Amino acid sequence: MFAKLNIMASAYTAGRYGVMSTPTFKFFCSGRPVQELVGAVYPPLLKKSLTKRLPSARTRLSQNRCSR
Repeated sequence: MFAKLNIMASAYTAGRYGVMSTPTFKFFCSGRPVQELVGAVYPPLLKKSLTKRLPSARTRLSQNRCSR
């Protein structure tokens, strides 16, 4: 799932997850943040992070464990 959050309208949520600047990309597993990319992220780096996380997400979720 992908979500976009307006940190000006949702300051509590941004503070709860330690978002200090934009853009910030956070990757979650079972409701816990497992990776964060802050600032202007080049598309190849974002793609690499996504492809690293997505293929094995079902396996980790079924085993109830998340890796950083």
